[in-house]
Amino acid sequence: MVENFKPWVTDEESARKCDAYMREKHASPRAFNLEKARAVLDSLKADHAKLPEAAGPFSLPKTWPGMSLVLERCGDSLE
Repeated sequence: MVENFKPWVTDEESARKCDAYMREKHASPRAFNLEKARAVLDSLKADHAKLPEAAGPFSLPKTWPGMSLVLERCGDSLE
């Protein structure tokens, strides 16, 4: 997570906080799934690669609502 979710995850503590948020506070409680996360990031990067060069390099959303949506796709429902 530290490698792929910067600037949102920078160390083990922030990774745990992110997982805790998904499990306890997200509208639809979820558990982080590493395999899903890899697939989601690969998909996002592939979609970004189709954009014109003016879009710049790939980066995760800069706002929490956008990042929360990415995390939702990276998790399994706990309900």
